[in-house]
Amino acid sequence: GVLTYNIPRGVAEDRFTIEEQTGVIRTAFRLDREEKDSYVVTAYARDGAYPSRFGFTSVVVSVLDTNDHAPVFKDAEYFMTVPENQQSYGIIHTVVAYDADIGTNGQVRYEIIDGNIGGKFAVDAVTGQLSVVSALDRENVPLYHLIIQAHDNTASPLRSTTNITIAVSDENDNNPIFTDPSYHETIQEDVAVGTTVTRVTAQDRDEGVNGEVFYFLSNETNGMFRIDNTSGIITTTRLLDREKQSMYSFDAYASDRGPFGPRTSNVRVTVEISDVNDNAPVFTQVPFETTIDRNIGVNQNVLTVTAEDKDTGSNAQILYRFDHSNPDSTKFSIDAQSGVITTQVSLISDLASGFRLQVIAEDQGTPARSSTGVVVITMSDSSMTTLRFDNGTYSAYISENAAANTDIISVSASREDGVPAVVSYSFASGNDDESFEITTNNGQGLIKVKDSTNLDFEMAPRVRLIVTAQATTPSLYGYATVWVNLRDENDNAPRFVQDRYTTSVWEGNDRGMYVIQVSATDADSGTNAEVQYSIVSGNHDNAFVIDMDRGIVSTNVRMDREVRDSYRLELRAVDRGTPRLTGSATLRISVVDINDNRPTFPEPYPPVNVPEGAEVGSELAMVTANDIDTDPTITYDFTPNGNPGGMFSIDRYSGKVTLAQPLDRETMQRYVITIVASDEVHTDQTNVEINILDENDNPPVFDQQTYQVDIAEMVPPHYSVATVTATDRDSGSNAEITYSMTVAPVEGFYVDPRNGTIFTNKTIEINRMQSNIQLVIEARDHGTPSLASVVAVRIQVNDINNHAPQFSANQYEEHISEDASRGTTVATVTATDDDQSHDNSNIHFGIVQGNDDGKFQIETIEPSSPSDQYMGKIILFQDLDREEVPSYSLTVLASDRGTPERNSTVLVYVIVDDINDHSPMFNSTQYIAQISEEAPVGAFVVRVFAFDADSGPNADIHYEITSGNDNGLFNIDSQTGVITVANELDYDTVAQHNLTIRAQDSTSDGAKHTITSVLINLIDENDNPPDFPVLMYLEDVREGEPIGTLVFTAEARDKDAGVYGTLSYVILDRDVPSDGTSDVAQGKNAFEIDSSTGEVRTREVFDYETQDTYGFYIRATDTGGLSTDVQVGVSIQSVDEYPPEFTKANYNFEVMANAEIGTVVGQVEATDRDGGVDGIVVYSIRSGSDKFAINESGVITVKASLLKNEATATGENRRKRRQTENENQINLIVEASSGRPGSQSEVKAISIAIDRSCDGCMPAAQTNPLSPLTPLSLALILIFALIALILCVVLVVLKFKRRKQRPPPTFDGSFDTVVVPNTHSFGRDGSQKQSQQLRIFNGHPSFTAATADNSGDMGTLTRTDISEHSNNSQSSGRGSSEVDEDEEIRKINETPASISPHSDQHKVREIPDSGIQHDEDAMSEMSVKDTADLISRLAVNSAQGSHLNTMISKSVESMHVFRDEGGGEAGGDMDIGNLIHQKLHEVGMEENEAIMDGTRDFVLIDDGQPSVAGSLSSIVASEEELRGSYNWDYLLDWGPQYQPMADVFLEIAKLKDETVAKRQIHHPKSAFTPKVRTHPPPLITNLPQSSSSTIAPIALGGSSRTSQATSISSLPRSPISHESTFTSPALTPSFSPSLSPLATRSPSVSPLVTGPNSGASTPHRRSAYSSTFMTRVPSPTGSEQELRI
Repeated sequence: GVLTYNIPRGVAEDRFTIEEQTGVIRTAFRLDREEKDSYVVTAYARDGAYPSRFGFTSVVVSVLDTNDHAPVFKDAEYFMTVPENQQSYGIIHTVVAYDADIGTNGQVRYEIIDGNIGGKFAVDAVTGQLSVVSALDRENVPLYHLIIQAHDNTASPLRSTTNITIAVSDENDNNPIFTDPSYHETIQEDVAVGTTVTRVTAQDRDEGVNGEVFYFLSNETNGMFRIDNTSGIITTTRLLDREKQSMYSFDAYASDRGPFGPRTSNVRVTVEISDVNDNAPVFTQVPFETTIDRNIGVNQNVLTVTAEDKDTGSNAQILYRFDHSNPDSTKFSIDAQSGVITTQVSLISDLASGFRLQVIAEDQGTPARSSTGVVVITMSDSSMTTLRFDNGTYSAYISENAAANTDIISVSASREDGVPAVVSYSFASGNDDESFEITTNNGQGLIKVKDSTNLDFEMAPRVRLIVTAQATTPSLYGYATVWVNLRDENDNAPRFVQDRYTTSVWEGNDRGMYVIQVSATDADSGTNAEVQYSIVSGNHDNAFVIDMDRGIVSTNVRMDREVRDSYRLELRAVDRGTPRLTGSATLRISVVDINDNRPTFPEPYPPVNVPEGAEVGSELAMVTANDIDTDPTITYDFTPNGNPGGMFSIDRYSGKVTLAQPLDRETMQRYVITIVASDEVHTDQTNVEINILDENDNPPVFDQQTYQVDIAEMVPPHYSVATVTATDRDSGSNAEITYSMTVAPVEGFYVDPRNGTIFTNKTIEINRMQSNIQLVIEARDHGTPSLASVVAVRIQVNDINNHAPQFSANQYEEHISEDASRGTTVATVTATDDDQSHDNSNIHFGIVQGNDDGKFQIETIEPSSPSDQYMGKIILFQDLDREEVPSYSLTVLASDRGTPERNSTVLVYVIVDDINDHSPMFNSTQYIAQISEEAPVGAFVVRVFAFDADSGPNADIHYEITSGNDNGLFNIDSQTGVITVANELDYDTVAQHNLTIRAQDSTSDGAKHTITSVLINLIDENDNPPDFPVLMYLEDVREGEPIGTLVFTAEARDKDAGVYGTLSYVILDRDVPSDGTSDVAQGKNAFEIDSSTGEVRTREVFDYETQDTYGFYIRATDTGGLSTDVQVGVSIQSVDEYPPEFTKANYNFEVMANAEIGTVVGQVEATDRDGGVDGIVVYSIRSGSDKFAINESGVITVKASLLKNEATATGENRRKRRQTENENQINLIVEASSGRPGSQSEVKAISIAIDRSCDGCMPAAQTNPLSPLTPLSLALILIFALIALILCVVLVVLKFKRRKQRPPPTFDGSFDTVVVPNTHSFGRDGSQKQSQQLRIFNGHPSFTAATADNSGDMGTLTRTDISEHSNNSQSSGRGSSEVDEDEEIRKINETPASISPHSDQHKVREIPDSGIQHDEDAMSEMSVKDTADLISRLAVNSAQGSHLNTMISKSVESMHVFRDEGGGEAGGDMDIGNLIHQKLHEVGMEENEAIMDGTRDFVLIDDGQPSVAGSLSSIVASEEELRGSYNWDYLLDWGPQYQPMADVFLEIAKLKDETVAKRQIHHPKSAFTPKVRTHPPPLITNLPQSSSSTIAPIALGGSSRTSQATSISSLPRSPISHESTFTSPALTPSFSPSLSPLATRSPSVSPLVTGPNSGASTPHRRSAYSSTFMTRVPSPTGSEQELRI
């Protein structure tokens, strides 16, 4: 009888609860009326019996309203646009707020609380209609932000606000305004075309196209300026000339782009042109002429010159001055300011008949410009005639574009007195730009056009030329004016004043309406400047026409903007010249709109569907009327009956239709509204149908408030329990109902969603604890959102029960290491059984599948209280190997003990985890790949691959290069094993790469790896062109050699290998350039080359006298097509073919007996038909008297006194003299030869008569030597005896000191002071070459390579005959050295000589000569001078010797001839061998005789030079030194001796000191003081030493080397170079150990010229290339200089 109350779960949305004992119903949650205003609550009552009984009832709960909602606007912000300047606005919008409350709580009122600037807007408090109360102005307030508040109608109202943004749309009601009232700018007249002048700026307060400003100019600019339409920048379009127009003033216009009548304003722009000094002063007349009296006096006015300058300011301020190069200007003065010329000296004594002065008029501009005028002053008493032109003024006509050399006019002038005169013509003025030229022909001056570029009819239609006629003997002048009138050519095209025109025209006007007038100008004149206008393109429908002559554009049709709103016309201006020239411009015409079309709505307007639940204020539709006019202001409104019930509102300017009141489809399903559109002139209206769509606002309702059903236990599935029914007021899908149990689902039941029938979905088993089942069925419609209702269904059930075991998981997955030990637990499974009996819930486990190899076993473990789970433990029974079986899939069975038995299965996945027990394995023991050496970085080479049987990180292989990649040429991808190129490859450096690759797995501890090798073979590419070892070959061949004679072999190297290293040679068909100073013949057809070996042979027999120098190019090409060119110069060696021939048959001379030493007796002359050095004639006295000497020019001079007493001579000397002479006549035998060894010669007998008619010239009578001496004689004898005694003492002391000090052996410095004439160049004219040489020495020119091919790669100039034969070192060893320094030499060189870099020894001009032949780039010094000085020294003439020391040189390379090598210096002038032997004999004999005869003083040399008489060094002033025939054989035949270095230096120290002489020859004291130097030991090395300084190369005439001028006395030198600032950087191809600086020389090359068969050719013969292609190139180290060609 005890009752229990409850409300089923889900009833009344669980909003209420009931007390089980008392039945009191309470709210469970806060209720909201606006959400739901009523609930139906079903409550059950149950008694306490078993089975219990139930009763139920329904309670309806109504929810009362409170003011808990404020009015809500649908949109927090609203944007709308309203035009400005409207006369009547009306209602523009309706604001609506919704209040969910009811009654007074839901009544809404409106007001504007902020943003209403100027009170322009108002809102209706009840309806919310927003209106404009006064006109709007966008320029004042472009945007309004209104805040409108809505509140309910209660004592404590709730409020909300909305923001309405009103944008005021623009109307074109403002003109563009310029920022400045006017613009004034100044620019220079020489600014370039396109220079910015100024920028005008205008602003328009409107916006959009109404505020877009574009600019254009008036036609007043004359086409000189243009304006950028967008930026307003004004620029020049033509060159300005202040002298033509100094100021421009024009209007600049600014116009907006408003579609309804664009607005325009203008501003004045003034541009002033400032002057630049572009005009030189022009004399008002040329010449200025006047006549004055000779007694005019000093400071008297003579004449005033005037000049004009078109410029202004200082540019036009002219100062006058004389051209003082005319000496007559010193007799006059000119006032610089006024130009007044006055006399400066008295002219009375001046005999001149007139004066011609040059006056310079110069302005003060920057830069200053000047012109020269002529003033002719004639003396009144002068009767001198003048030149007079046939006409004082000439006139001619030519075209302004006349071609060059066009004849203009001939002028002619002659002497007034009719005497014939040679007259020349020139321009005195008017031809500053050199447009004309005048030539003299047959006494007339022909004026021609030289360059018509500066002739321009438009600039100057006529040109005034002042022509000067001049006669030289006597100096006469005449002047005439020539006017050159230019005929205009049509060379200027018309140019429009503006490139782009812009204008507009109203639509609707009749045809013929004026649009614009365009203007074009033509700089030509006449018909050439007459312009006609036309429209070329863009004139659609022929809408416009243009006046052909005036350029006025007008309409041709009625404009309709709706058809075409703009036109772009291409205008053309054509002149009437021949040929006709044209100019073009564009004209853009905008058509301005007028309101000539009504707005129209589209028909029909589609219906609008609005859901009934749409919020108040929702936008329902947007109606738009179209007006083809441009942006008209259209307003929208309802017709008087067009808004039924006031349910809707419309925006006045946007046409937006919004909901004004709530809708209810169940009340009204369709509305029709009528809207009218107006553009203030025309109107149109349309109907809009609004359909109210159903919204799901009614939930389903059950036909019963609750249901109760009884069923028996164990009913089968799908048993129908009961049916519930519900209905819905809505329509359509909103009324379709679906039933479900989603609110409180109960297992075992389901409901048919369509009809509400409840079914069982399984056999219902009884629950002893609860036999009653409570269901809640929900009925939900298909609306959006869907609405639902629930009903309670109570079911009474009888008990029965049965279950099968259930695993706790659907499947199991476990991991185990492959090295796990036996007995390890692998996995554990659990299962339960819901049956109540022990048998039905007792579970047993077994493995039924996947354990075929018996690796596992399972053990069943019973549950312990209170758990009811059974466990199955799977255990490892045997060892695992992942590489054999990586995983196992076991099927485990769980079965109960019931009858019938029930079971279930589950899958257990056992994954065997890997351990690192395998090393990676490459798929190949070695990889071989090949790739081109030109492969780019990143190119694929090969991919290596390794496999690891493990898995995971143990099988994650990384690759790396462990060796063979020291230079980083390759990369390997650590992940993929792809090997790529990392740096540039070079086959020539390394052709094969062997890489060691390691593959290692990623195990962090105990990683395993393996290695393999990758052999990469590079494919050679042709990436190296052939390379010649020299930049130029200089070769020699003797004249007369037969065709096919081998000249030399050109050998080029190619760093490429294989097929690309095979070279072929060819002589190019290309001319060798000439510098204009040398005679080089093109040798491309005179020689041939073996294409394989490079041997160059002759193709013709050469004649030195015909041509002595050839040049050509050789190209070496590899098989890949790369090539290199080298230049070759071949010099033809002359052969002495003809003997000299004396010009006279007999030579008889006479000389006074008292002639002084040096007196010229006479001159002999011989010629030689040979060319070159073999054609040089040298004279010598073969026999005869020793009282005479002959120089190089054949001049015979007195060498000794002709008054010597026979009594003072020894008997031997007297006998010698009597053999060749008598008292009054001496006979000489003179020999003429080239001075070269083996040259042909000719002798001539010379007779010299001695005139003894002078006083004391007769031989004195023989006197007794014992006759008494006069006191004066005794005094002189005592003085000489005393001097002799002192000299003896001094000699003894000096000798003692020398022995004590034992100075190092040195060579006579004077041996290096030979002055060698330069007559042995390649030319056949010796004198011409000598003058050229002197010019080169004085100017020290710098020679630049003239070969185009090698201009970018200059190298060392080397003679191939030196480098080619340098391997022949078996004889002397002078040309070989090892590539690397041996250890002993290296240690010696590590200790440098103690020479300060600032000492004299390091000065560039003080380099001692080595005496050894250097390579072509070695620097030598000048060793050339006049041979007359040399002969004077040979004669030991003290009077002439002083000139010698002023030309000191140190070069040795140009001095010596080596007989055993069959050659001599290529420039020798004399037979040096004969002269040497003759002079050795003469010096010895003459010294004895002179001292004994008293004609030669025995004195000490006071110029610092050591005694050299009698030694080889004593021939310092002889032909021996000039010709270079000093015998060097003892040194050149020296062979290599392998000795300790100390012994080597000892041998060097023992070299003979040639400064020790038996006799001393008196030399004039040098103007230069010799400097004592200490020479360090010679540097013994096989490597070239860098220089300590650099010098500019000087072309040495007669030597292909460069040389240095010197400013100090020659220094002593050894045959072995002690030091040198320059060493040869060119080493021979193969070196062997050898001594001294000779190590870098060829063994068969002498220090000078060698013979043709000596195995080497001399580099000393001057080639035409030596002064043409030599240049100085800084070395990379900065310490050396190379001479490159």
